[in-house]
Amino acid sequence: MYKIGIALMAIFAVMVIPAQGSSENGTPTYYGMGTIVLSDSLGNEAFSQILHNRVVNTGESFVIAQTFKNGTSSVADNSAISAVCVTEAAAFTPAEVDTAATFDAGTTITTGNECKEDTVVDETPQGTAVIGPITFAVSNLDAAGEIITGIGVCQGSAGAADFGTCAANGLLFAEVDTSDVTLNTGETVQITYTFDLTSSGT
Repeated sequence: MYKIGIALMAIFAVMVIPAQGSSENGTPTYYGMGTIVLSDSLGNEAFSQILHNRVVNTGESFVIAQTFKNGTSSVADNSAISAVCVTEAAAFTPAEVDTAATFDAGTTITTGNECKEDTVVDETPQGTAVIGPITFAVSNLDAAGEIITGIGVCQGSAGAADFGTCAANGLLFAEVDTSDVTLNTGETVQITYTFDLTSSGT
């Protein structure tokens, strides 16, 4: 009976562990896992359990503060995530293996500075980071009538100046395949990126 009970508990544990890349209401969710193993006096495993954790508010805030530029003067903050870069890649398709170099290689912008920085990323409400809204104009592209097909979220620089490529300041953090937007003379487009680590509940 004892062994049957252990087996049923193990099956239950597997059932309640979220699969990697699962989602809640269409929003990707990420988990840490906790493992507990009980061994008898001979060192034989008698019981084990693996369950996902609850990341508490202070943990969420810590990860956000360490990742995104929040305006706190430090060397680390100068190279934190804070920039949005646009691309004109004709068949822009984000992939998990993409890097800053592959993102830059896909765009056809050569003379404009397609990356703009938010010098103080908004970290309210708790557990979220909001870059922007950042305004892009024709001057960030090569010419009027060109089409923005997606965005990359990248490391920023020590200053607030626009820059030419995501790789200029380091790594690519995320990509978004947006609807195609044609930018004509006098027009602007505002882009906001939100990263949310908050868990369900309070």
